[in-house]
Amino acid sequence: MTLNPEQISEYRSAIQFLDSLANIERDEYMRNLRVEKQDKHIFLARTQKLLDLLDNPEKKLQFIHVAGTSGKGSTTRMIQTILTTAGKKTGCFTSPFISCPIEKIPVGEQHIDPVAITTLIWQIRDTLNLWLEEGIQGGLPSHFEIWLALALKHFANEGCEYVVLETGAGGEFDASNVIPHKELALITSISFDHTDLLGDTIEEIAQAKAGIISPGSTVLVGKVNEKAAEVIKKIATENKAASIQFFSDTEGESTQTPGRTSNEWLATQTAKHLGINSTYIEAGIRATQLPATLETVQQNPRVILDGAHNPEKMKELLAFIKKLTAKQVYFIVGFKSGKDVQTMVHQIAPHADHITITRFLETAFKSADTAEIADALTRENATFSIDLDPHHALEIALSKASPEDTIMVTGSLYLVGELRKRWYSEERILANRSAF
Repeated sequence: MTLNPEQISEYRSAIQFLDSLANIERDEYMRNLRVEKQDKHIFLARTQKLLDLLDNPEKKLQFIHVAGTSGKGSTTRMIQTILTTAGKKTGCFTSPFISCPIEKIPVGEQHIDPVAITTLIWQIRDTLNLWLEEGIQGGLPSHFEIWLALALKHFANEGCEYVVLETGAGGEFDASNVIPHKELALITSISFDHTDLLGDTIEEIAQAKAGIISPGSTVLVGKVNEKAAEVIKKIATENKAASIQFFSDTEGESTQTPGRTSNEWLATQTAKHLGINSTYIEAGIRATQLPATLETVQQNPRVILDGAHNPEKMKELLAFIKKLTAKQVYFIVGFKSGKDVQTMVHQIAPHADHITITRFLETAFKSADTAEIADALTRENATFSIDLDPHHALEIALSKASPEDTIMVTGSLYLVGELRKRWYSEERILANRSAF
């Protein structure tokens, strides 16, 4: 589509307004850490109130709910692509976006129209003004809660048959768990991430994520260890799930399709449950495109973008790197504050000929301290430099790399998404309504 300058300006004003809401003081699920369990219900209650004010779009939709430490985004996108390939009008909601906000809300093969999202944001603005005038308890909804409501309103407006909904973090008290019922509840994996919010043990994290299981839902679980599996089984029973199936159960009896990854198995089983023909399943898996997931955006030198931001994802990335033929491997890394930087640096160091420490430019979150990363790399005897400008860091790496070398950008989706704009500009994404 062709957007005129006025439409682009109005769209950017709307997004700026939405992003600016982050500077309003209020309790937030992702920031008020380890509050008492009973107090966390406020986040679901105010999300529900916002949906009430928007005529309850959640009551007009059928949901597939996806939680997990890693693999949520890829599984969500895969399921949406399969259902779209089968002719089902399907929306999906993921976060964060990679390079452009409209990427969070696709229906079928296209992201939300910039004009449509502008209209919805102004509707949300008027609703929030009413909220404040009436003095509704609980404070304004968070940035994530507002985005979720906006997405559900769009899906209802579009008449979606299915919505594949990714949690933000955890599950039980995540805003996405406000939906009244989910046809399927998926848990992709359980490992350590967001420990300040979800807990320090696998059991605590599993309990938080299994909170998406609702009465009558079919539960599918990816690759998890025995401790996590036991917690998930217990909660599935307590919450009266219709059934539960594991990628590979704790007795070692495999239920997977030969050659399938855990995420592909989850997508396949979801589609089969919904009655989708195997031809569409295979075609959908092949057609799924995942920006910033082992994404090669350039050759000679090869440039790979991957948003690995926890040790589990970093392990998968480095296994992929090992299979490549490269003269030298340059890493450009930046992490979000609070991540397990020490472990990831220890993982990366043996595979890197040179590492550039940088940061992302997103202002809503803090980047990890470059000094902390530098100290960790010094202990690993790694060769590194520091560049506070991620775009400059990329330019330097490209100037130094030979055609036989590989440049790897990783550590944060915010960093990867910012640098991806070199190859896929926001203007291109807005015009094509596609990340590619």
